[in-house]
Amino acid sequence: MLLAGFPCQPFSIAGVSKKNALGRPHGFECTTQGTLFFDVARIIAAKHPKAFLLENVKNLLSHDKGNTFDVILHTLRDELGYEVHPVLRPIFWVSIPIQQHCSTVKSARL
Repeated sequence: MLLAGFPCQPFSIAGVSKKNALGRPHGFECTTQGTLFFDVARIIAAKHPKAFLLENVKNLLSHDKGNTFDVILHTLRDELGYEVHPVLRPIFWVSIPIQQHCSTVKSARL
């Protein structure tokens, strides 16, 4: 089982707003943080885990009108051959819910 996350700043509402205000690229166009998902995908391709769980912010689902998440799903399903189940859930830290949600991708090898 692989558990992973990748930087949320290029995809979060606050991060995108800040990057836009500074005239910087966001999403996959942010080459320092936005492309790290593809490093996770390379690890999955190399290690072939039976399952993995990826975590990021809620806005990942709607970033760039859903195109960002479509690329992620295409990579995991079509290129790597996993059954993928996106989940939106509250974040819990030491059993205390905080007022933030994250998107999680659960998978199983086909």
